[in-house]
Amino acid sequence: MTVDNSGNIVPSIGGPSPGQRDNPSESFPNQDQTGQPPGNNPPPDTTTTSPTAPTDWSSLLGIYGLPPDVAAKVGSIFSQTTDVSQATALALAYIRGTSWYAQTYPGIQEGIARGVVSNEADYRSYLNNVNILAKQYLGRDISGQELSDYLKQGFNVDRISRIFQGGAIAQTNGQDWRYATGAFDSQGALTGDEQAALGQEQAGIDTALGQRVQRRLALAQQRMQTVFNGSLATPGLSTSNGRLASTTLGSQVPDVAA
Repeated sequence: MTVDNSGNIVPSIGGPSPGQRDNPSESFPNQDQTGQPPGNNPPPDTTTTSPTAPTDWSSLLGIYGLPPDVAAKVGSIFSQTTDVSQATALALAYIRGTSWYAQTYPGIQEGIARGVVSNEADYRSYLNNVNILAKQYLGRDISGQELSDYLKQGFNVDRISRIFQGGAIAQTNGQDWRYATGAFDSQGALTGDEQAALGQEQAGIDTALGQRVQRRLALAQQRMQTVFNGSLATPGLSTSNGRLASTTLGSQVPDVAA
């Protein structure tokens, strides 16, 4: 464009129009590939967004089936704590202090303290294995109180297996044991605790009580064998005044036919 002597604007003939380029393939200094005119490009987005927190942290914590109120508190901990490791530690500490946790994982704290289990995954595996044994020997699932007692005593699965084996041995042989000790032991028939200890002794759980009872039973069985296999088992019999008499026992045997 030009201006004449009167100040009027006169279009230039043959000149380029505003915004037109001599080389159509040439870009403006700040024009993008979509043909955005210069000066209209939006400023780059420099804001950062935090990843959306999942609503269920069970897979990370290894604890499943959280009740809604506990899950909500866990979600709050993660949303307020930027460091995931710290949030995980805080969430676990909170969960392990709830009444829900105590009811769901009875005895786990004692089990961890005694080195039987190290976390909730170990606990679930322990529970499954003990349940298999309980169904095999008792015909039922293990109770929470029983499992808690085993953990408090530091019993691993092998020890529990031997306890169940000992119980089965005692149940199978208990009547014979009681008869032998009742008839041929000065202390009399075995008590229930002595019988259980003897069963576990024979299953591989060595205890002082089990050893004592085992010696008592061995002596009683030895005496019983002597009686039934010795001369008392087959005394010489004869008749005297129409009655049976034993020449070896030196006493008269009542006539059972009289």
